[in-house]
Amino acid sequence: MPFIPNFSAFVARLLNQTALVVNPAPAGPFDSPFANLSFNEKVVVFQYLDAADAVKPLAGILPAFTAYICYSEASVLDRATHTITGQPVGWSLSNYEGANDGFGEFLGYFENRRRAD
Repeated sequence: MPFIPNFSAFVARLLNQTALVVNPAPAGPFDSPFANLSFNEKVVVFQYLDAADAVKPLAGILPAFTAYICYSEASVLDRATHTITGQPVGWSLSNYEGANDGFGEFLGYFENRRRAD
């Protein structure tokens, strides 16, 4: 985000500080307090953020933005070669098998036409 330097650090700090309000000592395997919250506690974090006018727009768009990134190939895209270097997490979650070259019944023109008029 060009108008907020270190935007991801800002968002992480906001989520973690609010998480500590919801649960002052969340136990779990992660370094991030927000990541260690239960699903229901994370809902409460977003309820707090949604109630604060200063961050309400962020609270509204953050879940959708996160899902968009999760289901895109951005995390495994090699920008130099324009190829996918691994399986995106969204593909695993949705059981997507990846791109294919099409199906035989769709090759060629409709009704054996040889050109598009």
